[in-house]
Amino acid sequence: MLYQKLLTGDTPYHVGVHTAEISVGFQEHRHPEAEFIYCFDGVYSIAIDKVVYTVGKNTLALVPPMASHEIIGRKESNTKLVIEAGPSLLKRNFDIFSKTRFVLNVVTLEDGNPEHEALKSLFCETAELLPQKSQYSELMITGNIYKIFAVILSQFTEISAEVTKDMRAVANIEKALDLIHNRYAEPITVDMAAELTGYGKSNFCKIFKNIVGDTFHNVLNRQRVENACIYLDETTMPIAEIASAVGFSEAKSFCRVFKSVTGMTPGERRKR
Repeated sequence: MLYQKLLTGDTPYHVGVHTAEISVGFQEHRHPEAEFIYCFDGVYSIAIDKVVYTVGKNTLALVPPMASHEIIGRKESNTKLVIEAGPSLLKRNFDIFSKTRFVLNVVTLEDGNPEHEALKSLFCETAELLPQKSQYSELMITGNIYKIFAVILSQFTEISAEVTKDMRAVANIEKALDLIHNRYAEPITVDMAAELTGYGKSNFCKIFKNIVGDTFHNVLNRQRVENACIYLDETTMPIAEIASAVGFSEAKSFCRVFKSVTGMTPGERRKR
């Protein structure tokens, strides 16, 4: 499973309309932002925390912060609006996620329901504004995102004692995930990540696994293997050089980790 660094530019959110004649898969990943996916038409499948949902027209998928999720490829075509936003946009309002949970991860927006109709209108207007690329359209999109979050949080969440992910801890752990994302080729260690986040090593390991759902070493190895796959697919670099380029000191350990993550050797990946 990969950590996906979403918000790397100046805009503190991501919004996009994705259309596919055949539904294209997107591998399992997680990120600190909440993600809302509204399906305008067609059908696709999404797994959220390992549970698979089939999503159709006028259906909204709700992905909580740091939840694992993946788009599963299907033969049906679909068009969907994807909105991702986190603390950089919502500021202290994002802390609501530390006290609530979504009642459902997939909701069909019903005709005649005022709140559902309001959401559908906001999704449609946002999709229409995207191609305009003006300062005014950007302001309107930002305003719509605030409205969408407000409606969703008021209508589809409930207070839950089961929610244990303090948003401040999420922000701290994101520093470790940034370290993995940006410096995977360097000899980074758990100690470095713990120091960066301000936790002791033991406490860091516990908090990291609670929030991310996996260990620091496993997430680091998957990030390195993902980048190694790019080298294998798009270059003729020797495997030993690829191992070094993605942060492994020895080709032997690289091959062992690569097979444990992908189920095949680097050589088999390159042949495929």
